[in-house]
Parts: sequence; structure tokens; C-alpha cells
Amino acid sequence: MPVRSPDILFRSDEIILADKPAGILTTGEKGDRDTLEARIQAGFGPGVKALHRLDRETSGVVALAAGEAARRRLEPLFRRHETERVYLALVLGTFRENEGSLRNYLRTDPRTHTEQVTYNPRFGVEARLGYRVLQSAGGASLLEIRPETGRTNQIRVQLAHDGHPVIGDRKYGRGKIYPAMARRTMLHARSLALLPPGEKKKVRATSPLPDDFREALAELAMSAKGLG
Repeated sequence: MPVRSPDILFRSDEIILADKPAGILTTGEKGDRDTLEARIQAGFGPGVKALHRLDRETSGVVALAAGEAARRRLEPLFRRHETERVYLALVLGTFRENEGSLRNYLRTDPRTHTEQVTYNPRFGVEARLGYRVLQSAGGASLLEIRPETGRTNQIRVQLAHDGHPVIGDRKYGRGKIYPAMARRTMLHARSLALLPPGEKKKVRATSPLPDDFREALAELAMSAKGLG
């Protein structure tokens, strides 16, 4: 299935908020040159650099600096987690409470190069997120997630460890049988907001819900109403 070209959700002199499709990397690695960053550079110049990353299979809003000076100004906001990020995740199982939070310590397994939860804080880095259950049906739940930290694969690892892997996650799902078919991980970066240094007004953008996410919701008899 071909990957659509990224849409520009917001653009100023120093920042571009783009809508990354599932199926491409944010930035290049392992010789993969067809990335979101490369596609945006083709339209706006080689100085454009991604300020953070989404996984290949994750769709949604990504922020890119429009040049080196902008990158130096904006990158600290992401390092200090001074951005407002909201994700949607379709996960296995249901929840007793409509709201909750997860706090774990994550480490990289040197053998598999995947992230995992460790119970010894000395060997990991803290990962925190809050979630809210939007809908539940068919043995699955739709969550709104607000990460408080920016660890690699954080949402997928923490939810899988909690017994609620993201539907379609073949890396951390551990072979779970899902109640809906999914060709990719059902995780979507719905919105991003940040306040550039020296500015009074926040920059923000919301990504429309992708078709494959809508199809998975429909298969589970959930509604996409109000989700963009």
C-alpha cells in the first residue's frame, strides 16, 4: 500500500508542523532515505530538521525546525518535555477506571535492542504518562494519552507492560490475539502544542484521524465522531 505524502498542518518562519503518515521513518537510519524529514526538505530546503521522532508505524503531528537557528531555539523545549502532546491509542482490553497514569523505568535490552521495564531505577530512565478511556467495545479500548516524558517507544512499552498492548504492535504485543485486524500499530499523535521562546502565543496543530484507524474503530463498533 503506497504511503501518502505528508501534509503541512502549520508553517511559520522557524517551525513546520507536518502530518506524518504511518509507514515512513521521521529521520533517516539504516540507509532508509525516504523519510518525513527528507520529504519536507524537498519542499522547504535542506536546513529543515525534525525536532523529535515518531516510530515508523505511528502517524500524526511532527515538529520540524525550518533552519539551524530555529533548531537551536526550539530543540530545548523537546529535551525538557515542555510541549503538549496528545496521542490516541487503540489497545487490547478494558479498564476499571476511566483515567489513570503509568510510571515505570525503562532500559534497552542489549540483546534485542528493544525497550523493557526494569524494576531497579538505577538501571533505567523514568517514563510517565497519563491516560483517559474514551471508548470501550469488542474487548478493546480507545485511549487518549498524554506523555510526560519522551522515552523511546514509551507508550507502547508501558501499555504492553500494563497488560494493554497497542493493537497491531508486533514488537511489544508478544503475540497477543487482537479483536481487530490492523496492518500497523494503532497509535496516532493527534496533536502537538508548544510555546516558542520569547513568543506569547502557542503554536499548535491537530492531525486528522487516518483511514486505517477509522476502519479499526468501525470494526470494533466504536465511533470516530469528534476525533478529527
